[in-house]
Amino acid sequence: MDPLGLVDINLFPSNEAIRGYADKVPSNPSTFQVGAHGNPGLIVDEQGKVVSAKELAAMINRSPSYQAGKIVELLSCNTGKGNFPYAQALADELGADVHAPDQYMWYYSDGRTVPMGMTADGKMDHGQLGTVRIFKPAKK
Repeated sequence: MDPLGLVDINLFPSNEAIRGYADKVPSNPSTFQVGAHGNPGLIVDEQGKVVSAKELAAMINRSPSYQAGKIVELLSCNTGKGNFPYAQALADELGADVHAPDQYMWYYSDGRTVPMGMTADGKMDHGQLGTVRIFKPAKK
């Protein structure tokens, strides 16, 4: 755990301000945090390459700060939206609970995050509050 913040895996491009904001997200010792651009069906890495749920699960499992079964927080837009979103696929791959937003994940410069909709002009839509959904792994 990093007491000063820093998501466990930061897949935002190094030339975007959001990468620095993700590095300021308060650490939570009971979860493993992943920051990335995403949507209901995918996330992408620093180069914009799609990262499958299986690939992300392997990255998480290789991390020294992850213990099997630990809750994963996907701090990634819309990855918890819909009937079978990316977050569910990741939960199934990991065999662990995954928490993910059903709206855009807005980052503040101090590391705070909030799930909320987006207006047509790309601003936070305060009338469309999002939630962080919990996805449990499917029983095999």
